[in-house]
Amino acid sequence: MIANAAGWGNIGDDAITLALIRGIAHQRGCPRFALLSGPNSRDIASSSEAEVTVISGSGPLRRVRGAMGLVRAGALVVGGGGLLQDRLPEFYRPFYRAMRVAKGCGVPLSISSVGVSAPRSSEFRGALRELSAYASHFTVRDAASAEIVAEVTGLTAPDIVPDAAFGLRVAQGRVSNWRNADGPRVGVAIRPWWHLAAMWGRADPERLARFIAGLASALRTLRALLGCDFLLIPMHIGTSDDDRYVAHLLEREIRHDGYVTHAQVSGVFSAINAIQSCDALIGMRLHSLILAAMTDVPSVGLAYDDKIVRAMDRIGRSDFVLPIDDFDPRWLADSVVKALACGVTATQAAIVRSFRQEADAESVLLAANHAGRL
Repeated sequence: MIANAAGWGNIGDDAITLALIRGIAHQRGCPRFALLSGPNSRDIASSSEAEVTVISGSGPLRRVRGAMGLVRAGALVVGGGGLLQDRLPEFYRPFYRAMRVAKGCGVPLSISSVGVSAPRSSEFRGALRELSAYASHFTVRDAASAEIVAEVTGLTAPDIVPDAAFGLRVAQGRVSNWRNADGPRVGVAIRPWWHLAAMWGRADPERLARFIAGLASALRTLRALLGCDFLLIPMHIGTSDDDRYVAHLLEREIRHDGYVTHAQVSGVFSAINAIQSCDALIGMRLHSLILAAMTDVPSVGLAYDDKIVRAMDRIGRSDFVLPIDDFDPRWLADSVVKALACGVTATQAAIVRSFRQEADAESVLLAANHAGRL
């Protein structure tokens, strides 16, 4: 069984899940998978070569079905994403519940490639200590997460591995439109984040409007300099966190004459195809930047969270990321021009290759950790 934030319209979480399924199946000869996820997991099930049963829904029935599935499961993998946190307890509490059921049933537990936030509650501290001690395999996706786990649990810091999405297999070599048309195509993957600002005590109802106006100014500058077309790429669809809402706000602000289009994204591979069709990407969503790296598309990051800064640093693009609080339209336009000119360097491509290899090695460990039960 895999329990994570897949199935809620987030392309990044779905990409992580597909990568975990692919990696474990490749090592274990295509075992059956149960996915404890959100209600929109059809793309994962249809895109996977392995047999996948989705346990979704809400309320007591889902909890009963999930518990029954865990009793019969050979292993539980809690994988990828910022799952170990307590900023949204109503969303993340089910994952802790699933891990505790696994512990009670003696089901081996792997926690793989997760992000961890500093605890705000004693409940989360206790859960992190308990489940860290029980997990027979525990890895995190960045150094900050490793330090938090070590501080909270008093245990040895878990190993740091690349984001699980690097285990996906995507076609290499992007489809460039530049020089075959009037100018380069720049992808834009921005997200709503006003609820995050309120959560972190920085609510500002005018903040989004100012940001959208500044971003539109930067895109108009790029259009004037290079004749760019822009492809607006949603990385979260179908929920209150839908990126398409912000994309339409941006389109209205630009007041363009046909050089802005919306990518038709329905799942992981349609998002990859959209990113791969671009010559550069402006990304706020973490996995828009990861998928750009995997498809050799040079990226510029706008960081609403430190995880974006850390990710860009890990892939060798620390010069191409700026926190939202410091947003500067001129910087963005200049950075995209530079990204288009420099492309993806040999060093950055080598980093991605090494991350792919590390993701494959993590899959080997995940499968081996439960060899006696699968």
